[in-house]
Amino acid sequence: MMAKNEINAKQVSNYWRSPADRPQVLAVEDDGKFVTVAFTQDNGERVVARFQISGWKVAPRAEIERVMRILARSPIRVAGARLTNR
Repeated sequence: MMAKNEINAKQVSNYWRSPADRPQVLAVEDDGKFVTVAFTQDNGERVVARFQISGWKVAPRAEIERVMRILARSPIRVAGARLTNR
């Protein structure tokens, strides 16, 4: 079941005025973290944009494991003012 703000492929294909106006994926980098897409704006101008993922609904298992490994390590040295007066 789709959420209210999600759209399906048929809705997307009906939105574009002609096949030439459809978005075109030019490149995918770093396992999908970055993507370059060419698309036509409402004013008819064809533009190329680079998008980056900023979050997930559910993070991939590899990312969760990587973050948990980092969080499990304690800091080796902390710089800053001393908190005790010896």
